[in-house]
Amino acid sequence: MAKIWDNVVYSCSMMLVFETEDHIDKWCSRHNMPKGDIKRLDELQPFAAAWYGNYLDVNWKKWTVSEACELMDRHGFSGPTWALEERAGRF
Repeated sequence: MAKIWDNVVYSCSMMLVFETEDHIDKWCSRHNMPKGDIKRLDELQPFAAAWYGNYLDVNWKKWTVSEACELMDRHGFSGPTWALEERAGRF
């Protein structure tokens, strides 16, 4: 996640939905891509609701890095895939 904004289109295009982990393994092998973190849709939905839930609020502000880290930790998004570089400012 630390480099997501370097190429956000590519990053988002790599967030894919599969039926089984076997399908993931086959896709990764076919495309010569490393397997990243795997999340079920029922794990993603509460995170997405928290992440995007306030975007239409008049006073919405982009997450700070600290806020983004806390939100990801709260929803079990941890490990190297989700790591962010500690810095001031917004994510």
